[in-house]
Amino acid sequence: EFEFPYNSSFLLADAKEAWILEAPGRHWAARRCRATDSISNQITIGTDWDRLSDQAIAGAVRSGLPTSDPFDFAQTYRDVENIPRSFSEGRLRCSRARLKDAAPGVDVPTLREVLRDHGVRGRRYRPGAGSTICMHEGLSRTAASLVVELSAPSAALPVAWMSFGRPCCSVFFPVLVAAQIPESFARGSDAPSDALWWVFENIALAVESQPDLSDRVRGAFDPLEAELLTLGQAARRTLEGLSVAEAEPYAVEFMDRVAARVDGVARQVLAAIS
Repeated sequence: EFEFPYNSSFLLADAKEAWILEAPGRHWAARRCRATDSISNQITIGTDWDRLSDQAIAGAVRSGLPTSDPFDFAQTYRDVENIPRSFSEGRLRCSRARLKDAAPGVDVPTLREVLRDHGVRGRRYRPGAGSTICMHEGLSRTAASLVVELSAPSAALPVAWMSFGRPCCSVFFPVLVAAQIPESFARGSDAPSDALWWVFENIALAVESQPDLSDRVRGAFDPLEAELLTLGQAARRTLEGLSVAEAEPYAVEFMDRVAARVDGVARQVLAAIS
């Protein structure tokens, strides 16, 4: 066992606006997101908060924490002793810079590549990469990644894009929210060792021990990912023309096909590199 202090940051969004909410303990601050924005392993809201919990300032005073006028939430509540700056600041700068450079054309492929980022190494893992966006080393290895496309209420149901394990060694597959999640997608790290999550975890572990395997893994997963992107976009368009009663059976059948395809290719890749 070990003590690992952790304050939580959240991205809250619909098709019209997005917010960042950060909550050390029972106190919180929130601000509207900019054109592009990100969070990463640290409190990021300073004096630019739009909303503040009632006791955020008073609680800091009672606890003997430093305060300022205007109130700087990060300066007061950010823990830089137990969570070193080197662990979070590089990831935060990188994600914000990459998103800003891509704006206004940020799309699903852009976000996939941002989540796979290893700094100057691009999408390819190398030992000693440190605290990059795609995390391989230490206790905080990336366990899964998620990209969500949001629609106006009158448009199609949202489509989420999910990957298991480290995204540079994995594939993003579409998840239709109208469907029940297939069992193979619903089983996570606490599932038996033959579960799909563990297949991707073992692929990542193989790449970490032999980084040159990365090209073989991507050679199999990139075409699959392109195929799944096309299928997911087509499914979204199909859902626009279906009633609620029609959407669920269509989505369930679609998700079963996607699960079988991802499972088959992932197990072939693991067998080929093991």
